[in-house]
Amino acid sequence: METAQAAVPVLGREDWALIRDLLENAHRTLPIEIRHTDSRAMREHLRHRLDAVERLLEQIQPLAGGAE
Repeated sequence: METAQAAVPVLGREDWALIRDLLENAHRTLPIEIRHTDSRAMREHLRHRLDAVERLLEQIQPLAGGAE
């Protein structure tokens, strides 16, 4: 039986740097959104999203060339 695999795009260093910048922006703004959200469910959703952003940042640092 064949296993289906998602195609992984081949991105250049500049593309990874842009993705890193977008994730860093989310990492800066999500805590503010969390503090200003009244809904417990939304706060929890945003916390999970912040955790995901942090994991992704850790994973792509080598691909994006680290901190510039």
